[in-house]
Amino acid sequence: MSHQLTFKERINITDYADIECKKALEKKGVYYTKFGFDHRECKIPSKQWFKFPKMLRAAPDFIVVADKTWFVEAKGCSSSLRLKIDDYHAYDEWDGNIIKGAGLLLYIYSTDLNYGEFVVFKTLKKKILLNCYPVEQYNDNSKEYYLIPIGDIFEKRN
Repeated sequence: MSHQLTFKERINITDYADIECKKALEKKGVYYTKFGFDHRECKIPSKQWFKFPKMLRAAPDFIVVADKTWFVEAKGCSSSLRLKIDDYHAYDEWDGNIIKGAGLLLYIYSTDLNYGEFVVFKTLKKKILLNCYPVEQYNDNSKEYYLIPIGDIFEKRN
């Protein structure tokens, strides 16, 4: 499981969430462009990376123009989504506050299910607040994350 690997090990794994997100956006026929930092392409040393403000480090992966402007963050997982609490708070700011009216979508892709879908951040936020998901920590950096069962996210598939 990739959550047990170090950051150096994780960045060498294929980013299926990003690949599948692009496919889904193309299938929808919407205009999109890369937006945030891609740690696989942007080789900023860790010491420098952490000098960037958190809001820039947590910038969504894409910006999409469809019925309205959306930020899109691609998140990969297996049987559960591990959503860092720091990222959750940053995403809350990106959702309509950075650019008024531009919402945040998460494209969540499960390698266990070989399936992904777009989830409105506000919807996921409500689930987190209502369900009191367990909070765990990564071994390599002690960052806390919500452990969200994938079945709670992909309700349409249940």
